[in-house]
Amino acid sequence: MFDLALIAGLIAVGYFFGGRTEKRHFQRLIKEEEELLHIPHSTLKKIPEGQRGEVMLVHTSVVLTQDYFKMIVAGFSQFFGGRIYVYETLLDRARREALVRLKRRALASGAASIHNLRLETSSISQRSNKKQVGTVEVIAYGTAVIPWTSQADVRI
Repeated sequence: MFDLALIAGLIAVGYFFGGRTEKRHFQRLIKEEEELLHIPHSTLKKIPEGQRGEVMLVHTSVVLTQDYFKMIVAGFSQFFGGRIYVYETLLDRARREALVRLKRRALASGAASIHNLRLETSSISQRSNKKQVGTVEVIAYGTAVIPWTSQADVRI
């Protein structure tokens, strides 16, 4: 009986702290996304005519994991079928975090925009024989455009 109470207690603690951590992460992402709105990004392969300058590759990666409570909920969803909401929020947070980090890196380099933006997602599992997601990695990369400050910077 003590074992069941311990397991239930750990699940409750995981639910509380995991939910709290996820909520804080979403709030921080919203704030940072608003701060970085001035840096446009696109999936266009060609840089628009009005945005000429030095170009450079910017990249970053994010690895996020779910708490055990949400993995248990996802297991039930997989068993009964249907939408797995806990993995959708995990991927949403990871993609948004990767984009924020990419924009921060571009801004630190003096870039005004990012083009040819690509996001790649992969599942990281500690046990290769299990089909649990739990941990995801999102890699973001693109071409940052650093505007020329004067005509002398223009290279032919």
